[in-house]
Amino acid sequence: MTASSQLSAVRTSLSRSVIVAATAFVLAGALRLSAAAEQLGVSVGFGVLFFVAAVAQIAFGVLLSIGGRRATATPVAVAAMVITLVFIGLWLVATLSMVPLYPIMNGPYPIDVLDLGSAILEATSVVALCRSLPQPARRRVAWSLVGLVSVAWLVWSVIVVGSGLSN
Repeated sequence: MTASSQLSAVRTSLSRSVIVAATAFVLAGALRLSAAAEQLGVSVGFGVLFFVAAVAQIAFGVLLSIGGRRATATPVAVAAMVITLVFIGLWLVATLSMVPLYPIMNGPYPIDVLDLGSAILEATSVVALCRSLPQPARRRVAWSLVGLVSVAWLVWSVIVVGSGLSN
């Protein structure tokens, strides 16, 4: 077997969606890792949170890329998607609200290139991972995730409007 035939065998062993999801998870984790270093100077808690998220994203991306069957099993993939959506949601709440969630600030967390890039890559990983699921599960999972995001957005909107933070 030549090197080129081995390379093509590796390429065809994973679906395109899994490759995209794995790459997006690893790149998002790398961006989170660099953001974690920045956060350590401001808040140890945020720094540790960003570091743990980065390591988990990189590890899951590597697990996907080596073709682990458990990584693409529906419950594991759904857990990874939900956790990723929670991080995107926390970032959106911290950046788009006037709630002082960020230490040393009286306003929203500033949007920077690392965070925006990471959020885009995380959203890409969720979509790609959902597309990698078998067809019967894909539709249920996609609609469940849409429902989860919708309910979270509705709850957040009620909290903001009800508390008077929207003024």
